[in-house]
Amino acid sequence: MSAPTWSAVDEATASLLDLIDADWRPFAEADRNTIAAAIRDDARFHSGQVHPNRVRDALAALPVFKQPKPTRVGPTYRAMTLAGYLEVDGWDVSDDSRGKNAGKPIRLYRWVGAS
Repeated sequence: MSAPTWSAVDEATASLLDLIDADWRPFAEADRNTIAAAIRDDARFHSGQVHPNRVRDALAALPVFKQPKPTRVGPTYRAMTLAGYLEVDGWDVSDDSRGKNAGKPIRLYRWVGAS
């Protein structure tokens, strides 16, 4: 049985993700930094592989006042991919029941940027 194939982000979704990532307000920048740190840590501890389920769990383990807005996670992955820090490395299934995404496909990433 072969793995399912999903397409890349469509143009409208890409524009929305870019807009969210471009939020200049200090709390948005703090959220992006927190998410990027969790992504880097996951890569560091898993031989360069980044799994969004693990990253989400790490972010959820932070004190509530340090947890980033969930709507900033996807745009941060996109920005880091476009900047050359990450590349798509396959697909898996989300276990995010809190965000109602459990069972949906998610991209896996490989860290390719500087450490």
